[in-house]
Amino acid sequence: MNDDSLRRFDPPTTLPRQPIAAPAASTAASTVTAIARRASDTPDEGVATEPPPSNPNPSGPMSSASPAAFSFRDRDGGEDSAPLTDAPPPMSFATSTGTRRATLTLMTGANAGETFTLASECEIGRAPEATLFVHDAGVSRHHARIFKRLDGRYFIEDLGSSNGTFVGPRSVTRCELTPGDRVRLGPSTVFRFTISDDAELALQRKLYDASTRDALTRVYNRRYLQDRLAMEILQARRKQTPLAVLLVDLDNFKNTNDTRGHLAGDQVLRTVASHVALYLRTDDFVARYGGEEFVIVARAPRASAAILAERMRSAIEKLPIPVEDGPVYVTASFGVAEISEVDPASDGDALIGLADSRLYRAKHIGRNYVCASDDVAEPGQ
Repeated sequence: MNDDSLRRFDPPTTLPRQPIAAPAASTAASTVTAIARRASDTPDEGVATEPPPSNPNPSGPMSSASPAAFSFRDRDGGEDSAPLTDAPPPMSFATSTGTRRATLTLMTGANAGETFTLASECEIGRAPEATLFVHDAGVSRHHARIFKRLDGRYFIEDLGSSNGTFVGPRSVTRCELTPGDRVRLGPSTVFRFTISDDAELALQRKLYDASTRDALTRVYNRRYLQDRLAMEILQARRKQTPLAVLLVDLDNFKNTNDTRGHLAGDQVLRTVASHVALYLRTDDFVARYGGEEFVIVARAPRASAAILAERMRSAIEKLPIPVEDGPVYVTASFGVAEISEVDPASDGDALIGLADSRLYRAKHIGRNYVCASDDVAEPGQ
């Protein structure tokens, strides 16, 4: 094994992910006069309108002197001008906030729901230098570009792709995009083009994270793992490239919960997950499999994946994890398997199952161990 295979797993020195800015609070006034507005009077999106009069006492109901006070007729036909004290609270109508931006939302694949903000020009393809990288073998390296004209309109242009660019059902060479258009690249990658404000973007990203990320550790969840692993296996078999799975289990984690408390256990999981992620390349990913187990999917042969696992194992055992009553130290065991070791017709469960059997062997050997082969001798053999 040469030095290049060792260097490929050094932790990247990348900038931390920028947090998503919270949407600005709505400034729409709260008043019941807006209830009476007819649908035909509703302004078009993006047109500035004068806000309705605000409630001078936002913590309580509007007074009877307010022009929005209701009146109703009693059974005898007389008019009672007293306000409806038991009426529901006033409704408020949110208005668009922030800059409106062109976006593409992925509609297919493991990353379905992910939203991308478009610049004035954006190239889409499988090339590493593409502005929007698409992980799909049916998409060309330089597939298409989206650009904004001086008049503010957006167009998509096919860049001579092998499998074509489609807007709706039509194959296009160049076409104007309008909000709601569905853009298909090749046979299976579909985006939805729209114009969104900051609040809508923040909500879309929050929903995407909630559907793909583990709430505690913020690494990917099991559902994402299953979808993405199936896609990775399909591509690895088509291109005849290596793919490995590393199954990680924290040793004696129950003892940590029992002796230091569940809050300390949660901190252990968060810290280990974030530390493991430092060792991954751009194309690799880590997901929480369940409890104290994590799965790492790496585009690497088994030998290189075993080296990666050993580096992680060594780093975890030396990692002080700060909790309220002093640092906690933990160890982890690893099972490693490669796609070439399972039946070509099998799915991701078979690959994870092989890694799990080797993880069990690592535990049986004595924990804090990496097992990447069925030939490892157990104690007493």
